[in-house]
Amino acid sequence: MIEYNNNSIEIRKVTTPKEIEYLLKNFDKEFTNNLTKRIPNLKEYAVKLSNNSINLVAIHNSEKLGFICFYCNDTKFRKAYISQLCVSELHRRKGIGNYLINEAIKYCNNEGMNTLDLEVAKSNNSAINLYKHNGFIETKDNPQFNSFLMRKKI
Repeated sequence: MIEYNNNSIEIRKVTTPKEIEYLLKNFDKEFTNNLTKRIPNLKEYAVKLSNNSINLVAIHNSEKLGFICFYCNDTKFRKAYISQLCVSELHRRKGIGNYLINEAIKYCNNEGMNTLDLEVAKSNNSAINLYKHNGFIETKDNPQFNSFLMRKKI
């Protein structure tokens, strides 16, 4: 756990589609490119995440500060993939994103994964810097989506 405003941050696993949809909707405006513009049906996407990914939320005094969703199910190639990471703008640059990434890495290590991949918009400099700070490197330019693919060996 990390300390935040003299209190600990709790990491809680979120499993139901309803809880995940709530996070997606409530953090929508916090993304550089709003989810609702990229994902036509958040309800269906929440079901997909519930069925196939690990979803963790950072909580402080019952306030949801941020969350991470990642797939950790490629047992053949031992690759995990972060599909969503978001921290509320009010709580950025306070270690919460690092904490969520580290919790995901711990989980992936326990599942025997070797790499953790993600895709990030080229315009999202804050996220790119966060990922680089956590040891991710750019592996591919994706001009179709104006994004970079990044990877960390874990």
